[in-house]
Amino acid sequence: MIEQIQKPTKRKKTNYVSPIIAVTLLLFLIGLLTHFLYQSTKFTNHLKEQEFIRLELKKEADITSIENTVKGKPFVKRIEFVSKEKGWENMKAGMDHDPATLLDENPLPNLIIIHVKAEMSSPLQFERYKDELRMIEGVESVDYKQADIKMLDKLIDQFTVVGCILIGIFFFIALYIISHTIRLAIFSQRFIIRSMQLVGATGWFIIRPFIMKSFFNGLVSGVLAASMITGIYFGIEYLLPSWNIFNPVLYFILSLVGIILLGVGITAFCSWLMVRRYLGMKLDELY
Repeated sequence: MIEQIQKPTKRKKTNYVSPIIAVTLLLFLIGLLTHFLYQSTKFTNHLKEQEFIRLELKKEADITSIENTVKGKPFVKRIEFVSKEKGWENMKAGMDHDPATLLDENPLPNLIIIHVKAEMSSPLQFERYKDELRMIEGVESVDYKQADIKMLDKLIDQFTVVGCILIGIFFFIALYIISHTIRLAIFSQRFIIRSMQLVGATGWFIIRPFIMKSFFNGLVSGVLAASMITGIYFGIEYLLPSWNIFNPVLYFILSLVGIILLGVGITAFCSWLMVRRYLGMKLDELY
């Protein structure tokens, strides 16, 4: 008699534990892929900001005035002034012999290196910036590595498209597996649903407990998945503190909240859908 009572209890617990585990793992994969894409975007933005525009100044140019003008441009992230003396020292460091033995004077110009903001960096924009900077008084020439910028922009676009497609695929796979798992959990209670219908219970009265249970399961799954991702972040931060992986913290917090809400939303929606399906079935179909 004890075994007969315990078996249904264990089976009932398994019916709810299995969806929690499945949803947790799927939310973890979706969250991990989303964070990977975001961190990759941060890295690509860093690469974009390493590209620069090189301003060669005239000998009589007012350097301070040009620097102030350049700093006022909305696309400028930061600038670096390279004097002709510093350029001369750098050139000597990269040569086997002293160029002063061949040249009477320093032929190098003063330079201003401009790093462009990542969100305003594209091949077309660089060309427009080049034309705009060339109009500044005292600027001899403007140049940038056009081929490198085009190649980097193309690679980033391709990576972003592939990442978004993968997230979409994972989301629909998760939706399918979660709905299937919840359907199996509710399947064992299909006759209870029928019995409640027979005694006159309304559809919402029947659906509500299942939605509340799924809401709780989704909340637990979301918290577990968020905790797993947080653990990975702390591990990376401990091993590679220079990555500054938690920056910005607001995005990290919002992403974890999003994972939890996604878990709650998907499980509650799937439960509502599955219970409504059983409510509309005929008695023969329940078998």
